[in-house]
Amino acid sequence: MVKKISWMRVASLAAMGMVGFCLGASIGLPCIPFNPTTSALWATWIQAIGSIIAIIVAAAIPTWLWRQDERQKQKERLLRARGHALALMDITNALRFMVTRAASALDKSDSSEELEEIANQLSIPAEWAEKYKDFEHLGDLGAHTQTAIFATNKLASILHDWDFYYGHNGQIYYDNYDNVEVVEIDEPPNLHEALKSALKATTLMQQGVDALFREDDGHAAAAKSWGL
Repeated sequence: MVKKISWMRVASLAAMGMVGFCLGASIGLPCIPFNPTTSALWATWIQAIGSIIAIIVAAAIPTWLWRQDERQKQKERLLRARGHALALMDITNALRFMVTRAASALDKSDSSEELEEIANQLSIPAEWAEKYKDFEHLGDLGAHTQTAIFATNKLASILHDWDFYYGHNGQIYYDNYDNVEVVEIDEPPNLHEALKSALKATTLMQQGVDALFREDDGHAAAAKSWGL
């Protein structure tokens, strides 16, 4: 099995060699007369200077090759991430639309009669589960997408809870044959906090998608910031 060359290691070793040679040259060269009068002395100086230049070049080439390799790897990672993101685009777009539509509906009306309808519009399609495995290829963007799905489900659940709460006027009646017992229902979690969390999660998700497909000079840094 052929091992892959680590250009970082090669560059490091070459740099160490260059430093060692330069230290040796700084000690040895002063011992050689700087005013060469013979061809032998000229040859010594030319050989020493040529050796230093050769070591500098030997250190620079592997470093340049390593940087080129890293750039290529970054491009490949970005292309793979974009491919997975395209496959999940229907999910990310739908999530953002569902949550913003719910926010708009709740902003226009606080009628308890509409809560169930709004909650039903936040229902996560079962077929989405088949694509969840692609999230692991998206780094932080995948994590934010999962968080957005969780926040959307939680918002829908709290909307159903509030619909039930209002529909029963905060009470449940139990028939114990001889008498009817009235039990107070605990008030559901804060609806506006759940909506705020869902909006924040889908916004972060959308920002990640935008950064991934941005074509300007900063797209690589943006993608890197999302763990891609």
